[in-house]
Amino acid sequence: MYSSSLRQLKKLKFSKGRAFKALPFILCALSIAPAYGQNIPSLEGEFKSQWYNLNHYNARGTSGIRNDDFFIAPDGRENPRSEYEHFIKTLLHYKQGNKDVAQTLCNFPARMTLMQENLNWFSQNDRPSCPEYEQAQKPDQIKSISLIFASGYFDNPSSYYGHTLLRFNYDDSVLNQKTLNSSLNYGANITDQDGTLVYILKGLFGGYSARYVTNNDFIHSHRYTNAQLRDLWEYELNLTPKQLHFVSEHSWELKNAEFKYYFMNDNCAHRVINIVERATGEDLTKSHGFWLMPLQVLQETEKNEAKLIRSESYNPSLKSTFSARYDALSDNERRQFLSFLSEDTTVQRKLAPQMSEDVLLLLIEQLDIQIAKLSIKKTSDRNLKNALNAQRRIILFELLKRPAYSEKDRFTPPAPKASVLDMPSVSVLRTGYIRRADEIDALNIHYQVANNDLLDRRQPGQEKSRFIMGAVNLDIRESNQSGGRVDVREVTVFDIANLNTNPLPMTHTGEYSWGIKFGYSHRNEICTACGSVSLEGKGGKAIRFNDHIMAYSLNGVRLNHRKTRDFGYTQIVSENGLAIDAANARFDLSFDATYDPFMGEDEFIAGAEVGLDVGKGVEARFGAAKNFDGDNMISARIGYHFN
Repeated sequence: MYSSSLRQLKKLKFSKGRAFKALPFILCALSIAPAYGQNIPSLEGEFKSQWYNLNHYNARGTSGIRNDDFFIAPDGRENPRSEYEHFIKTLLHYKQGNKDVAQTLCNFPARMTLMQENLNWFSQNDRPSCPEYEQAQKPDQIKSISLIFASGYFDNPSSYYGHTLLRFNYDDSVLNQKTLNSSLNYGANITDQDGTLVYILKGLFGGYSARYVTNNDFIHSHRYTNAQLRDLWEYELNLTPKQLHFVSEHSWELKNAEFKYYFMNDNCAHRVINIVERATGEDLTKSHGFWLMPLQVLQETEKNEAKLIRSESYNPSLKSTFSARYDALSDNERRQFLSFLSEDTTVQRKLAPQMSEDVLLLLIEQLDIQIAKLSIKKTSDRNLKNALNAQRRIILFELLKRPAYSEKDRFTPPAPKASVLDMPSVSVLRTGYIRRADEIDALNIHYQVANNDLLDRRQPGQEKSRFIMGAVNLDIRESNQSGGRVDVREVTVFDIANLNTNPLPMTHTGEYSWGIKFGYSHRNEICTACGSVSLEGKGGKAIRFNDHIMAYSLNGVRLNHRKTRDFGYTQIVSENGLAIDAANARFDLSFDATYDPFMGEDEFIAGAEVGLDVGKGVEARFGAAKNFDGDNMISARIGYHFN
């Protein structure tokens, strides 16, 4: 190409003035030609796939990265070829001595590696020095990468499906880096003003933007285990050195990227593991539907043929550590603990010297939990915070008076009660026999997008609550007119019951429960002509007697879009129950009431339901209910969990 360019120039006839004016452009063309003509692959085949992979282009050539300023080319978000050509030109300008473009190149280390592997005129020595990237990532010292799973945290059911992030594990020779391992997080850019309902609606319909955030692991771990009371599971990934390097470089590039956030599918689970997918070529986000939950990602990664999970480890939350400490106390120490919390600071100063170090340390953790709760609820109760900190100072002053204390003989950190990997898959299909009032027999089919109701097995460390985002319930029965009939019993948009917000294994704190539900449903499981679109809101109380038994009561109002049998547009509703967890079974004894203040109608129903684990991913449920008029319902269904 170089000699061809000279021959073309000889054929041109310039006047002296024109030649002088054109000289800079000729020299520029000559300087670029030798480099530009050597092994610059066209954007086709495997190279095109790699370029698309790096820049998150779909098959139509549109990137999932939403912000235009991420790209070099003005039309780079929707024109992969233009972005490629602009990047090549940037590389050439740098090679020709234009150091002003170094920062642009340093924003894209994974792109430079791709070009280094495919261009014979661009090598490792041609890359600019990128001290910011080298100091922040330390790519040469990364020995492994872990996928971190955080359980849901209390008083926020929308977190109950968990959260995922990545952590870079560094060589021991890197000073302090073992403690301050870099974590890569992904989340929506939400505001403190958004309540749970607003968060759910905006999260479902793409109302938030989202970004990757890098922080040191200590801050992330402290935030989840201490500030949000969430247990952490770590899964070290089995990646090659080349794959580790890709994740390090590409995650650095993505710090400038912005995406749309969708709670059901384009969430932390998708975006975090997506970087690993791009590094390994493995499909780790398989799903039968349009949703993707963190548990799905873990289970797909665990059973993947590449055997990407090397090991599992557990990091207990402050709540789990507290529960283990409390269980280790004697009866007398527990009485001292509760007595201290029920007194004012004057009496507490007198009680503290009489207590053992075990009780004092447990009191510190209890106060830390109370402070964490205020943070989670975004409560700015300055008086309460001051009171908690005053109690904390009393205990700390007492501990400082005492000799150094070792708790190794008294306390063993809690072990996980189960592995998250052994939990049932996220979605469930149940089918079986059901008989409702008027002796109507039917085949019942119930599909639930994400299984998290009162009879589902709780994830380890998670409180019992209900959080359903999408469910359909159908009855298929005989009909005298057509031989068959399908009755839609329920189409749930969301159904939340945040029952036990108390993170402590006793009942002395004054926590409240609440519930909200929206969708089409029948008033209860018995009635056969009482369906309507409705919005339901309730508040109440839950008391946990121990880790296996909890009682709850929620009371509120239900608003219907139409009148139903015997009832009008508005009802006062009450949901009450006793929930019992056993090793392989869950029980729910319920007593529900409905009252229409305008029509003067009421209804009372007592019921019982049991869920049994009968195999891996398979459960059986049996239920019965009866109202005071003598109508009843019985059911027997089998459920299959799948992703």
